[in-house]
Amino acid sequence: MHGASMTSSVASSTSWMNSAVFFFVEPPHPTRVAFVEGEGARSKASLAMARYGQGDDSAFAEVYDELSTRLFRYLVRLARDEARAEDVLQQTFLQMHDARGRFLVGADVVPWAYSIARRLFIDGTRRRKRDHLHDEYMDERSACLLYTSDAADERSSV
Repeated sequence: MHGASMTSSVASSTSWMNSAVFFFVEPPHPTRVAFVEGEGARSKASLAMARYGQGDDSAFAEVYDELSTRLFRYLVRLARDEARAEDVLQQTFLQMHDARGRFLVGADVVPWAYSIARRLFIDGTRRRKRDHLHDEYMDERSACLLYTSDAADERSSV
């Protein structure tokens, strides 16, 4: 009897689903959106990135020219090392190139580029820290093993 009442309460609670009408609206594909300069255009770099994402390979040079100096100065401030900043800058543009088809037309490329650069810098810092700790551990371990093997050699020679 208890099971029957649970079944009826489940049926009554889901009855709204049978009478409701659901509308699924498919969002427009980003590359199908008409991009008009002045409407939603944030910068020359954004316009160029949108064109690059749609297949205009020459537009990436414009993106690089517009963003590289600003991103480089930002990365130098983060890294305090120009060589490391250059490495992260190149990785940033490589990731932007790889993700060009996913860039949303009408979006602003500047915050996207800065977030990629920042994330790559943080990931690199974590990797360097982890590698440094691993190297220290291995140095200590090899020193321990060396000390242990020297002690064993001394005991065997006695």
